[in-house]
Amino acid sequence: MGIPAEALLPFIFGNGSGGDGGGGSQTITDYVASIGALGTVTLGTTWTGSDPYTSTVTVTGCTVTEKTLVNILPDPAVVEQMQDDGIAEIYITNNGGALTATAVGGVPTQAITLNVLCTESDFAADIDELSRHLSDKQDKTTYQNVTGTTLTLNPAVDNTMYLCGELTELTVTAPASGIFAVRFTSGSTPTVATFTGITWLNGFDPSSLEANKTYEINILNGWGCAAWT
Repeated sequence: MGIPAEALLPFIFGNGSGGDGGGGSQTITDYVASIGALGTVTLGTTWTGSDPYTSTVTVTGCTVTEKTLVNILPDPAVVEQMQDDGIAEIYITNNGGALTATAVGGVPTQAITLNVLCTESDFAADIDELSRHLSDKQDKTTYQNVTGTTLTLNPAVDNTMYLCGELTELTVTAPASGIFAVRFTSGSTPTVATFTGITWLNGFDPSSLEANKTYEINILNGWGCAAWT
């Protein structure tokens, strides 16, 4: 089932690093256990076809049947590599228990290990077929390059990745549903950030951003987490 390079949030399963933002893994684990199982898929550099490209894959950590849906949960580092490699989307389809990864726009230039969420559905085949038809029609993530040192999103737009430089101020109102992300740099004077309508999953405190850090904020249906380097 297709999740764009973006799609992020899958996003919300990205791991924070540094500061006090790395906690909250138990909350995420409990949530995942209630809906499926987490596993990993490693994508190599050898693919067949020509945009879209395909590669046979296997999942580690999940039992895969012909009814298993495999949803990609890319963390910020993976999203960044996909962007660098020109990859617009990667998704995994299930044909009778055999898994195929499809890449749109490009292929990895180095191996990528993806987190995935495995769930069971009696309608897996129909959903996979629908996702293939929809992948080139709708729900594509829009990458919006932001200029200037301030950004106000009231509200943020669904399926949008906001790519910013150094921000002095960031104000975000999250829509009741939808998925979006914001990547920005907090300079020598930390960015002043205000978020409305977001519950943070990993203990992130947007009121105390650190100086000279690059942040990625990921929001899904009002739930959010952050990673920074």
